[in-house]
Amino acid sequence: MNFCDAQAYESLPAELRALIQRYFDGERTAQHCHCDSYMVTKGPPDHPCNADYLKKHNFWHKRLAYDRDKRPRGIIGITIEAALPEEATDAEA
Repeated sequence: MNFCDAQAYESLPAELRALIQRYFDGERTAQHCHCDSYMVTKGPPDHPCNADYLKKHNFWHKRLAYDRDKRPRGIIGITIEAALPEEATDAEA
């Protein structure tokens, strides 16, 4: 399950959003990458996608947080940010 900031996602060009959707397309991703992957946009409380985010977050948390014997599995959170342009990283060095 991949959660993406709605405002960051919406600011991307349409072509890049379409590419991201293809990489996080559940069963289709499973066929090509051998794992299913889903993306949910996460917005602030007043954002139109917030209700969908809360519903999906709760569903996946209940499904993935514990194994069949009710033992906690653990959930890993990773933040991915855009890389700085090469010139900026070279100037900082």
